[in-house]
Amino acid sequence: MYLSKLTLNPSPAARGVQRDLASPYELHRSVMRAFPDKDQGGPGRVLFRLEPIRDGEPPVLLVQSEDRPDWSDLSARPDYLLSVETKPIDLDVAEDQLLRFRLRANPTVKRDGNRQGLVRYEDQIGWLERKAEAAGFRPVDIAVRKSSRYVSKVKRGGETRKQTHLGVDYEGILQVADPEQFKTAVAAGIGPAKGYGFGLLSVAPV
Repeated sequence: MYLSKLTLNPSPAARGVQRDLASPYELHRSVMRAFPDKDQGGPGRVLFRLEPIRDGEPPVLLVQSEDRPDWSDLSARPDYLLSVETKPIDLDVAEDQLLRFRLRANPTVKRDGNRQGLVRYEDQIGWLERKAEAAGFRPVDIAVRKSSRYVSKVKRGGETRKQTHLGVDYEGILQVADPEQFKTAVAAGIGPAKGYGFGLLSVAPV
């Protein structure tokens, strides 16, 4: 796998960046410019997360992918990228290992055939605990840092419609229960709406 760190141009005059910051759908379209066309076998699993924007600092976008990306298209767009770094990652973990984690997820439940966001804190925590069991890890400490709604304007069939997703920023400590299952889950992402910037599980040593 590969992890890319893109530092975006924060200038209000950088229209492409401002458009992408306002719409996860448009940001996904820009990210996918870095990967092979579907006719060439597709890009594999691509996950991304726009990091929380801090005052005085440019926006940072993280992209995790199975294939090495080619960011030349975005680099060639005027006023889009300030810098880009790409490095291979080899997730070498052991059973019972403790790791710090960060995750922006779309915690939902299906009711009457529709997917609905979980807005209560205890439901958001319970959702992650259930996902963790299937993903080969145990949450040791969980904090919900932010819960927001993300709106995209999606053009399909000549029509433009709004799509809204609930996004929850989790941080904390996890313990690896099944290393192989855990590595598979990290590569695949956690939860739904991955094409809208959710599901990228970032881990680091405690």
